[in-house]
Amino acid sequence: MGDMADHFNDLKEFRKERRATLGVECRECKRLLPKASATILLPGQRCSRRGHNYVDPRPREKFT
Repeated sequence: MGDMADHFNDLKEFRKERRATLGVECRECKRLLPKASATILLPGQRCSRRGHNYVDPRPREKFT
């Protein structure tokens, strides 16, 4: 593969790992849509699914 493809694959893997370690399920998705899979939110991220606009209250961290 080319250098650009390797870079994008690494970036995709990094995002997947970060979401697995820091992500939590949206409380409003669990409450309003119990049979559907909930949106995974990172700290400070907003869930706009179905218009309930829940914001994760954890402080947003800087990632390097």
